[in-house]
Amino acid sequence: MRIRLPWSGGRQLTLGLRMVAAVTPKIVKTAGIQNTCEDGMRVPFFDYDHKDIAAIQQEVRLLQETYDLGTAYLFDSGRGIHVVCLTKVLLWECQEMLKGASVDPAYRRRTRWVLRFAIRGRTGPPAFIGELPRRSMTRMSSMAHARFFATMYGIGIGDTAWDGSHKVTVVKYDTHDKAIARSIHAT
Repeated sequence: MRIRLPWSGGRQLTLGLRMVAAVTPKIVKTAGIQNTCEDGMRVPFFDYDHKDIAAIQQEVRLLQETYDLGTAYLFDSGRGIHVVCLTKVLLWECQEMLKGASVDPAYRRRTRWVLRFAIRGRTGPPAFIGELPRRSMTRMSSMAHARFFATMYGIGIGDTAWDGSHKVTVVKYDTHDKAIARSIHAT
């Protein structure tokens, strides 16, 4: 829409009004599991913002070989893919893995990682979609995390060297449901 106003010297001032639709994310509650183990070690979690399964599988297989990780479990989160390995690693190893991975850039900067397992607004809980089997030759795996995923998703967790842990940290947190609200702003 254009508005023309008289201006000095017989000229006109033209003003334009443009309407822009913007998504206003709604804050919603959800829950996730933290990757920290009872002894301070971590189990690697990866949060991919894309669904190129072939590329993710190739990257995860390379990480499994490079860091001697056991089986990787893949979940469809609705907007991307979550990958969980139950093999225990040190914090700096987790950070190193994420540095070179094609994961969500915001996910790399953390020291504790959480993956959602509950609904988020209108997005359902992540669905188990498969695994990339591999047995770690040198590392222990988190029994507590294995039991959690076996209980939540009915996943048969393979034979490996378990650490005997019993506790995982589950957190409730606020997040954005980007598919919900719209508002109109004049510019």
